[in-house]
Amino acid sequence: MIKRPPEELKHGKNELVFAFLAGKSAHSDTGSALWKACRDLSDVNFYCADRNDFGYVVACVADQAFAFAEGMQGVTLKLREDMQAQALSKGAKRHEGAGSGWVFFELFGSKGFEKELAYWVSNAHSYAQQVLNESRPPNAL
Repeated sequence: MIKRPPEELKHGKNELVFAFLAGKSAHSDTGSALWKACRDLSDVNFYCADRNDFGYVVACVADQAFAFAEGMQGVTLKLREDMQAQALSKGAKRHEGAGSGWVFFELFGSKGFEKELAYWVSNAHSYAQQVLNESRPPNAL
């Protein structure tokens, strides 16, 4: 289910992402591609700025954004450094407008990542889970 992003999600570690996305839209093809690539990931929440007016779409694990769709060409994912290097070597592009670690994947056309998107989304999802686990305080005995 897609819902509007809560204000508390737009601050802290996601502040640059939502600041970059403010006022942006997403073509339904890019939003749908992101949703389909995440469909087997049970702990993902989707947020859309305005479903009736093709607002951007953000995928999150808990309060950690790890993917977004905006514009008409592709999706952007937050990846570990080693995965960033691998993606860039295959033709993806850095997307520093949303902060460090974000990589843009063009989806459509002969050089698109459409068929590989689930693989890259899975890596971004795993990285988001890792970041969440590292930020949680250890259990007291």
